[in-house]
Amino acid sequence: MIRPVSRRWLLSSALVIAGAGCFSIRQGATSAARTPVPGPGATVSPNDPAIDAGAVDFAAERDRILAYRARPRGRGPFPTILLLPDGRGLSPYAKEMARRLAKGGYLTLAIDFLSRSGGTDNAGDLTALTALLNRITPDRAAGDVAAAVHYLEGLDFVDKGALGLFGLDYGGTVAWVAAAGLSQIRAAVVVGGDPPAASRLAQIKAAVLGIYAEYDRRQIAALPALEEATRRAGVSFTPVIVKGVERGFLNEANVEYNEAGAREAWERAVTFFETKLRG
Repeated sequence: MIRPVSRRWLLSSALVIAGAGCFSIRQGATSAARTPVPGPGATVSPNDPAIDAGAVDFAAERDRILAYRARPRGRGPFPTILLLPDGRGLSPYAKEMARRLAKGGYLTLAIDFLSRSGGTDNAGDLTALTALLNRITPDRAAGDVAAAVHYLEGLDFVDKGALGLFGLDYGGTVAWVAAAGLSQIRAAVVVGGDPPAASRLAQIKAAVLGIYAEYDRRQIAALPALEEATRRAGVSFTPVIVKGVERGFLNEANVEYNEAGAREAWERAVTFFETKLRG
């Protein structure tokens, strides 16, 4: 049986909506106030004085992997999220997501899985981009995530004990595989995406929040079996179904984008990261 997060749970987690499109978590009356995490529809400029954002690259075997890094200004160390984009690649939306999370206190590294093909910016239209992504196996992409973790562990302003994954659709599939191979990951949010074989689930040490679109019938039908498989593997897995939305509902560039659904998914993701990476 699928058990979505209830309103009672949200209230007990003390989620506070702070201003239009912003979500701020307070974990107890004695916690220091934190900068709200801007939500769907919000724009955070790359020149926002509270963050430092821009292109970076790192080594993965003999290749250089392109990425977009956004972090709060200051010495840190900061809880860190690896953002694994959907089928649009390292798009303007992915970079906006990274800046929103940075504004809320998370160092965020968004990975370009098309780096070996010249990067998302040189991939052509969406059809060509999708064709290129389809040639990249989840294991290969997860190798780039492992290289990204190695890169992050060399930065003084990264909290090495607070690493999370945020995978969207294609990136959600990669997040499952990466979590199975990286014991450093404490929390993973997967929005869509397919899990690995049951035999690999036992390798996952991270807590996983799965967010699914109600009208993604294939994934909804598979959820009971996934719940049972993760239970047997000892994985902390919480599935949430967002009502009235199609797959792809979170990306503001998609025709499937749904503002209410995106806001709900974002609230739950932010709450989850606050609990697992800052709690």
